[in-house]
Amino acid sequence: MKAFMYWILFPVVAQGKARIRVQLSAAHEMEHLEKAVAAFTKVGKELGNKENLKPNFIPYR
Repeated sequence: MKAFMYWILFPVVAQGKARIRVQLSAAHEMEHLEKAVAAFTKVGKELGNKENLKPNFIPYR
């Protein structure tokens, strides 16, 4: 199962606060989400990103 991801970069967000936005669908299961969170957490630790290791989930309404 794939998810659509894209960068959110300056000037849309403050300098040094780039983000990755992930778009999921109803077809994704909890296992897919857990795998994605684990992958982002691993990369964040490897890159030394200590301040934002927890994902920030903002539900679409």
